[in-house]
Amino acid sequence: MQVKILGCGSARPTRHHLPSAQVLTIAGHHYLIDAGEGVQHSLIMAGYKMTQLEALFISHAHGDHCFGLPGLLTSMAHVGRTKPLTIVTTAEVADFIRYIEAHHMEESSYALSVTIAPSDEVSPSIYTDEWITVDTLPLRHRTSAVGFLCREHCMPRRIDPVATNFYQIPYSAMPALQMGLDYVPQGGGRIIPNRELTKPGRPSRSYAYLSDTLPAWHLVEQIRGVDLLYHESTYSEEFLDRAETYGHSTARQAAEVAKAAEVGQLLLGHYSGRYDDVSVLLREAQEVFPNSFAAQEGDLYEV
Repeated sequence: MQVKILGCGSARPTRHHLPSAQVLTIAGHHYLIDAGEGVQHSLIMAGYKMTQLEALFISHAHGDHCFGLPGLLTSMAHVGRTKPLTIVTTAEVADFIRYIEAHHMEESSYALSVTIAPSDEVSPSIYTDEWITVDTLPLRHRTSAVGFLCREHCMPRRIDPVATNFYQIPYSAMPALQMGLDYVPQGGGRIIPNRELTKPGRPSRSYAYLSDTLPAWHLVEQIRGVDLLYHESTYSEEFLDRAETYGHSTARQAAEVAKAAEVGQLLLGHYSGRYDDVSVLLREAQEVFPNSFAAQEGDLYEV
């Protein structure tokens, strides 16, 4: 499970940062989170194919998070994508996508479906496939906005080869054992409890993406214990008033949320264009939550 940063700036591109976009990869399957301007080019430069994307998750209708959609969606048709595509987003972005379809995708080669997430409540399992389950989380911004809590499915139990050899368990029974079922001999005999034949699987990993929002105190319980948290950190404490006015957070506030939620790691991003050097933001966060990192374009984070 990995997160690739394509863009971590806010509002507009600068010489140092691109608008918000990142790719979440699970077991070789790719999901795009937010689509700032130029995202299709960023995907190509990072080595991803547009035909590979399983789904898109777009947090809200501000341009630095969705202006890349027209080019991306139309290019997918131009390169001959046939795999259906699901986009999870707000009602405002759904209207934008319908406009793109009506005026720029008259002869699309793939089916496009949009799932509208409520922006005032948690929506559990709004998206699920073979590899991932995604909840949407209400954010506190100047417009309807949602965050995304991504969890890989529970990992299967691990076969204990010593035990299965001892009991002469047939290979055909292994998938059921990995799912947690006991072994029942076909010809009768003692049922062997699953715990005697397997070991616990690796814990499922989780990633929470929160941008744009005031400090997400209202989501502490929902994100408690996640392995990696991306919490917007547009400003330093020097501009606390500005952050509150525009519905954003400071790096210190992001770290305070991460500490309260007992997450594994904090990833800062969505930097104001005033910061050529984001070390001031990282210092403020690490004073509160040492396991904080400042995202940069091209970075790859293991969850």
